[in-house]
Amino acid sequence: RLLASPSPLASRTRTRARRLPPQRTPAARTSSQKRTRRIMAEEEPTDTQKDIQAALGALSMGKRRAGSDDNVQKHAFWDTQPVPALNEDTDAMPTESSGPIDPPDIDKVRKQPYNLPDSFMWSDVNLDKEEEAQELYTLLHENYVEDGDNMFRFDYSIPFLRWAMQPPGFRWIWHVGVRVAQTGKLVAFIGCTPAELFTHGIRVQPSTDGKPVYAEAKEGEAPAQDAPAAEGADAPTGGSQDSVVEVNFLCVHKKLRSKRLAPVLIREITRRVNLCGIFQACYTAGVVLPKPVARSRYYHRSLNPKKLIEVGFSRLAPRMTMVRTLKLYSLPEAPQIKGIRPMKES
Repeated sequence: RLLASPSPLASRTRTRARRLPPQRTPAARTSSQKRTRRIMAEEEPTDTQKDIQAALGALSMGKRRAGSDDNVQKHAFWDTQPVPALNEDTDAMPTESSGPIDPPDIDKVRKQPYNLPDSFMWSDVNLDKEEEAQELYTLLHENYVEDGDNMFRFDYSIPFLRWAMQPPGFRWIWHVGVRVAQTGKLVAFIGCTPAELFTHGIRVQPSTDGKPVYAEAKEGEAPAQDAPAAEGADAPTGGSQDSVVEVNFLCVHKKLRSKRLAPVLIREITRRVNLCGIFQACYTAGVVLPKPVARSRYYHRSLNPKKLIEVGFSRLAPRMTMVRTLKLYSLPEAPQIKGIRPMKES
């Protein structure tokens, strides 16, 4: 009786075998394919189908463009400035085509500040005055760079701001603020400091006669130059031995972002720097603007990882405990670099 009854496995196997479709011979399959191609060739697509195909093609092309670094994006302000476009291949430019941008006549640089809306006024910020330094600190603390969730923001101290904005050769007129005319509250700021620019191993300098000056210098060695202008001095017209300025701390109050104050701030500080005989500037940004000429990578080391994890700035790595994290980021008792020591005023 056991031998006569089929096993469940054999029954399922036979059932599956019976459900398989009959195999077609290669000749039958070839004939079917030819018939399908002939029917498809005879059917012309309608106008609606053509429109859909064209739309799908344009959509796929747009996606491919959006994924590239040189995405042709419109910028209402930067498209009007003398900077390379995002789709411009700067690597293909010959070395001799690079150099400073000098106007035909420095006397044609605008002498009067750019116009602001009636409720605002220009105001230079003097960081040596405690009250004005505190105003700038408050503006940056409440409105400067922050994360997308508005939880974390840079907190530059007043001593740090003075150190960053007052290097040798700085000028007060390069610390540009905007105040509310009625209350005098500081609501926007942009600043810049003198710097040096080397392109293709050559230091580029402005000149007084309309011709750029290329000062040869060995790597790691700055060329001889005149003494910098007195700190805080008024801006002279004419040439300058400063190579470029570095623009920093562009900040507009959150409630005034729709007033288009940022482009006016950039134009105004450009005008003031041009009056000093400098026509080059550099800046850094966390977003892609026309056009990056250099990229840098920097690293952070968490000094207080427990606090950072508690407030949500960082998180525990997978399979890591708080004890192991604290041990990983702990600093040695003494410096491990030979000769390192605290800085002292000379």
